[in-house]
Formats: sequence, C-alpha cells, structure tokens
Amino acid sequence: MGKYDWLLTGRAQLLEGYGPPLFPTIDYDAERIADILQETKSNIFRFPAIGYYAYYPTRYFPVHPDLKGRDLLKETIYACHKRGIKVIPYVSVGHPFLPLDADIEPYNSWAKLDEDGNRLGWWHLGYFRSYNLCLNRKAYREAIKGIVNEIVTGYDIDGMYFDGPYHEQGSVGIYCHCPECREIYFKKTGKSIPSNKGHRDWDDPDNREYLHWLNYEVKEGLMKELNAIIKKKDIPHLFNNCGWFHSRYWGNDRFKVLDGFMFEGVHTVQEKLLHIMLGRSTGKYIWSYISGINLTQHQHLIDDDMFIGADCMGIPVEGEEIKNEGFTVIAGNGAPIYYAISRIYRQNDTIGYLKDIYGYIEKNEKVLEKVRNKKFIGMWVSGDTSDWWFKDSIEKCQKYRLFFYGGFNVLKDNFHQVEPFYNTTLSPADLSEYKAVFLPNVACMSEDDMDRVRDYVRKGGNLVATFMTSLYDEKGNRRDNFGLADLFGADLTENRDIRFRGQCYVKILKSHPVTEGFRIGQFIPQDMQFLTVKAHNHDEVVAVTSGIDHDIDVSPAIIVRKYGKGTVVFMPQSLEALYRTSRYAAIRKLYDNIFRWLAGKDIPYEIEGSRGIVANMTEYRDYALLHLINDNGNKIKSAPTREEYVPVYDIRVKINTGGRCVESVHLLYSDSRPEYEIFEGYVEVYIPKLYMYECIKVQYR
Repeated sequence: MGKYDWLLTGRAQLLEGYGPPLFPTIDYDAERIADILQETKSNIFRFPAIGYYAYYPTRYFPVHPDLKGRDLLKETIYACHKRGIKVIPYVSVGHPFLPLDADIEPYNSWAKLDEDGNRLGWWHLGYFRSYNLCLNRKAYREAIKGIVNEIVTGYDIDGMYFDGPYHEQGSVGIYCHCPECREIYFKKTGKSIPSNKGHRDWDDPDNREYLHWLNYEVKEGLMKELNAIIKKKDIPHLFNNCGWFHSRYWGNDRFKVLDGFMFEGVHTVQEKLLHIMLGRSTGKYIWSYISGINLTQHQHLIDDDMFIGADCMGIPVEGEEIKNEGFTVIAGNGAPIYYAISRIYRQNDTIGYLKDIYGYIEKNEKVLEKVRNKKFIGMWVSGDTSDWWFKDSIEKCQKYRLFFYGGFNVLKDNFHQVEPFYNTTLSPADLSEYKAVFLPNVACMSEDDMDRVRDYVRKGGNLVATFMTSLYDEKGNRRDNFGLADLFGADLTENRDIRFRGQCYVKILKSHPVTEGFRIGQFIPQDMQFLTVKAHNHDEVVAVTSGIDHDIDVSPAIIVRKYGKGTVVFMPQSLEALYRTSRYAAIRKLYDNIFRWLAGKDIPYEIEGSRGIVANMTEYRDYALLHLINDNGNKIKSAPTREEYVPVYDIRVKINTGGRCVESVHLLYSDSRPEYEIFEGYVEVYIPKLYMYECIKVQYR
C-alpha cells in the first residue's frame, strides 16, 4: 500500500480560478463552499491559489484587485479542515496569463516571444486572449518557486497540484525566442533555437535536440525543483497530464517524478475507462474529471482560434452522465474529481447525482482502497510511438491513439479483462504478469523492448501484434524490416510502403481456433491500409488479404505460430482501428476467437448480456470486484452530453474462482445479496436489471 492511498478513494471537487465566483469579480464564501463539500460527501477540495490572479496575499504574482486584504486560501483551509476535508491548492505553471495586450510591470518580462518579439498567446476560457509564460524567464521562474515555497511553508495544506509546467504547445508550433531562451539554449548547445519560419523538418537533429532540451531540462527540470520544495512536507504532488498523448511536446513520461496526475476526459465510457486504467498502470494516483469541460461547445464559433472550455458555471454534463462518468472512474481504480462546484454554488441542481457517487465511495471505502486492476490481457500503449510516430503532424500523431482505442473497444465489447499498460523506453512494463499481451500497432520499439517481448513469448507467453509493430526504433527511425520479424514469422515484401486499397477483405484460408465460426473462403472487412508481407512458413497463414472483382496482391493477413513455449498471432493491418469506427461484428468475433483461444480456461469472467455493458475487474488478496457499467446511452458522441440510459435486463455473470472457496457474494451498489451457484470452478450470479452501475463482490475464504 502507498503512503498517499487516501487519494485512491478521494471524493474530490475543484473550483476554477478562471471564472465565477472568483473571476472576473470575487464573490466567494469559503463556509458555503465547505458546506457544499460536506453535503455531497466530498473529502478533498482543490482550491485555485493561483489563476489569472492570486487569491491569497503574495508579492510574487498579481493579486486579484477585489481581494482587499482577504486570504481566500487561509479561509478555505479553515472552513474545510474543521469539517475533515483536505485542501490541495492549484497552482498554474506556464499557464496562459494576463490579456495579450496587458501592459503591467513586472509581468511583461514573463511572456513568451516569437522571432519578431511579439507575445505568444491564445484563447483560454473565453474572456480574452491571454499570453503564455516562458519557463526560462528568470523573473517568472523565481516567482513560481517563491509561490510554491510560501504556500508549502506558510499554510496547512494536504497536497499540491500543478497545472503545468507548460511551455511549448507544439513540436511543429511556435518556439519561444525570448532573450533568456536564446541565451540559455546557446550556452547549453552552442546553437540557435530552430526557426518558426517555413516548414520545420522533424528529422533535423537540431530540432530534436531542442525539443529534448525543452522537455527534459526546462519543463521536467523545473518540475523537479518545485517537487523538492513541496517535499519539505510529507504531502502528495499531482499535476495535469491531460496532454500525455500529444507528448512530443508535452513530455510523456514526466509522471515518473511525481505522485500522481489528472486526466481530464474523453467522450466515451470505454475510452475514459482506458485512460484511468492506463494511468493506474504507471503506479501513480489518478484523478479524472466528472461533469467535466464539454470540449465540443466551441465547434460552431466563427473564430477558429477561440476556445471556450467553460462559462460562468462551467459546461458540465447534467444528470445521469455524471453518475456514468463517476462510476466509470471508480471501475478503473481511479478517483473522480467533480468539475462543477461553481454550478452547485449558484444553482444547486446537480447535487443529488454527486451524493450518490460519493456516498457509494464513502460507504465502500475500505473495500475500494485495497483493490487494483486485475492483470490478464495486457494491452501495450507505447509512449515512444506517441512521441515519435508521424512526427511532422500533430493531427497524425493523435491518430496513434485510435489503434489502442480500437483494441480496447473490441476486447471490452467481448467482455475480456484487458489492462492497458503504459510503456516507454524509460519505464518498461513487466510482461510476465499477463496471460496474453496485445501490441496494437506499437510501431516504435527499442531493442530492449523487443528482447523483453521475445523472452516473454519464449517462456510461454501469448502475443498478438498488428500493423507496423516494431517497424521503427524508439526514436521513430524506420527499420528495413520488422524488428520482430523472427517472432512474427514474416518479412516485409519488396514493396515496403503501406498499401491503400478499397474493397479489401480478410479471406479465411483454413480452419483454426482463431477462425472458428467462419467459412473457408469467407470475407471479413479489412482495413484499407495494410502492409504486404511474406510468411516464413505458408502453413502458418490462416487468412490472406484479398479483393473482390479487382486485382490485389494476395498477402498473409493472419499468421499464427509457435515461438519457444509461446504463441504468436500477427496481422499486418489494424482491424482493431477499423473496429473503432465500424463495430463490424465479424471483426469482434475474430478477436474474441483469438483471445479466448490464447486464454484457454483462465478467463476471469464471462457475461451474457447486452453489448452496452462495460465490465472491469479489480481484486485484492481474498476478494474480487466485478464492476458493471451501463453504456446504453444515446451514442451521439460528437456531443457527449444529455445521455439517457436504457436499463439492461437478465444479465448472467460467471466469475472464475481460481479454485478458491466462495464465502459470500454481495452487490455493493444496491447493497443486496443475490442468489448464486457454484460449479466447475465458477460462481454464477444473476442480475435481473442493471440501470446504471453495479459491483459484484466475491469474498473468498
């Protein structure tokens, strides 16, 4: 157990310092806030000590003009602590600041500048265009360290949260050319900062050197300095890691130096669950918004550069989506943080939903705080691929996530227990913990990565790999062949480029457990992009890429083979990415066949019920929790709010006991004792109706 495990079952709320009741004017009552926290069963409050302004007296940062001698941080700590509520201050580091045209000394000297000396800025929350702060500006760097030191040493806080450190928001974006940046970088490297003018060549080693310096020496370096100040007290240090898959410029492994981080959110239940589990796989504490910013609200705006994340009450989801989000976070072994206390402060219209979620956590805290996500199928999410693949385009880089999103979708739709794990060259995962390992287009792999995979399979592990897996090294340099060609039993053909063809299909060649239920000669929808390969042994090819009514190179589409004591399934395309957008039943059936065959009799649970159920298992020494979430909403995910849910009926769940004796079965959410049967190593539970969420606790003797 970790020293800050109270974060695992934290029932947190936050208040933004960028809107009412703190901005533009202050109308803040700490006692009223604390009453709301207490009524909603919350036990952690994230208070914005720093926003556009400081909300406590300080000489390091512009103080809100309405403060007039008040200390809102001190008032908040007093009001919360007497109710047993922890307070974690929010401090922005490199975050958008004063209006772009503000002329206020000494803060003018904090701004990032382009090559022509103009301030760099953007729309933040819709009030004005604000200018970005440069972490290399000596005055700002000393100010932010002064802020952190005075909060840590002068206030009875329970943790610290950073929004940042931010500096560069794009590897193909605009680099800061302020005098300090130019001087520091030249002293370090003897080089100039890469120009913002013209197309920037990602393969230019000078560009890579600059970004490495920026991420590791500037941003991570400052974070380590601030962390050293925070650790003067025995308190946790968390930060906003919402951009960890824009990571060429965000710093995708910065989480290593802190205790935990917050992931803001995505548009679907499955993908929210994925991110929570992925974050927990790093061993860190995870917060995730519930009732979070609705990132689609700005789509209709005429000004393409304007971003509105929240209005005066936030733009929270309303009603049942709050419960759906909250229970999803719990199911993934994360902790929810409610975004919209400002809405309750004004209107009090979402309080019941929040009480339901936080009351459930409070009631079952001792059970929830001990469990961890069950390891069975491990899905490799590659930090190196996210950092380097499709390096010349932010949009293309973001497409990498669609492969592992699709991999998670197809396994969860088949009710498989899959844990996405986050793997970087600097933070390698332990593969031996998994019955099977899934590599959905893990394009960038180091030699050490590949050796670990070979060793895992050689000793009896099961591997599924797709598309360009191992075709690049950890820095995005393309290899002549798959680095794992010996494992895959396949080489690239002379045509090494990705093929793009319409009307492509996977054609079944032979009967095999992975093709069970498909006819020989049957076509399965194929991804329009694929690699043509030559199999080392044609007998290992169970399906090929083929076309209908047009010529196409017939190339192996599914290769199944033994390697050492283990088994490998290789597919030189990404049917899982196609599944994310299509939900083709044939693709779902194929992946179900593959992983059931590899898993054998060890599958942790089986569910008979609607495809709209999302399941995840967490466990401790003598009990297991199977979380069931109803995802039968409206499914209009381009506008992810206003969901309405249809109950799911007649669900039968079989949980593998692993040979242990069952002492009891308890439905935690409904607090009821269901009837159950035990046979052939399984306990079978019947749930007549699932409205939003249920959790089956199986207690073993």
